[in-house]
Amino acid sequence: MPELQYDLHLAGSMTFGVTMLIFLVATFWAAKRRALSMTGLLGSLAAIAMVGGVFAIRWIDQAQFPLQSRYETFLMVLIGVGIGMLLFASRAGLPGRVDARGGFCNAVLAAGAGIGLLFGLLALREDFEPLYRPPALKSIWMTIHVPCLIISYGFLYVGVAAALATVVPFLRVGGTAVQWDDILHMAMSIGFPFLTAGLLMGAVWGQEAWATYWGWDIKETWAFITWVVFLVYFHMRMVPGLRGLASGWVVVVGGLSIGLTWLCMHLLPESLSSLHVPVPFL
Repeated sequence: MPELQYDLHLAGSMTFGVTMLIFLVATFWAAKRRALSMTGLLGSLAAIAMVGGVFAIRWIDQAQFPLQSRYETFLMVLIGVGIGMLLFASRAGLPGRVDARGGFCNAVLAAGAGIGLLFGLLALREDFEPLYRPPALKSIWMTIHVPCLIISYGFLYVGVAAALATVVPFLRVGGTAVQWDDILHMAMSIGFPFLTAGLLMGAVWGQEAWATYWGWDIKETWAFITWVVFLVYFHMRMVPGLRGLASGWVVVVGGLSIGLTWLCMHLLPESLSSLHVPVPFL
């Protein structure tokens, strides 16, 4: 991996780690919450810029949108998590909100930054070499499909963090289950439409590339299962008696499903026939 890309990637990952600590301090230090929240948001913006710089360099070097290798997918996840954090902060009224609600909103952002740090470090274990992209993967639909899914994962994992706070009392950081459930729903209301759009764009891309809207590929199937799990959440939230703890656990299951879809499906024997298996660069 070129030194500049490595340095930018490592700096971006470490910046996510620093912002995680800043948001954690803002969670408990009400007197300095506004200043700390602003600092954390600026740090998140810097982390996005650094990771985006790596992505831009690879785009220029390859002369095509770099979303074929697992490492490049990690980069998109980091950007998606960062954008999700900023949009969530804007929706939650940060950095201006300094009350108790502002405290647990900072806790959600700390969780998001922690995910950014984790994924940034995991990406360093991947092969950095660019992969060959056959003509089927050069479609404009693929360029839309993948970012939609990655951005949705950023918001949905914010929802998963809020769901854990909803169902596990000691993770609530001073907020109530109802307050965390509201934050959960806010994140899900943004992430789920992106997930839906990503699946639809993938179907259109499949028809263009392989003359089929849906082939029951193992990744397609698990992505659909994930979509169904989150759809169940929205249904349960409208049913009296199921909103709150029960629907929160469904979101936690959805978070596990995302992890299985993205990180684990390639380990199964069925993935050998998958259209989503990367092809080495030729």
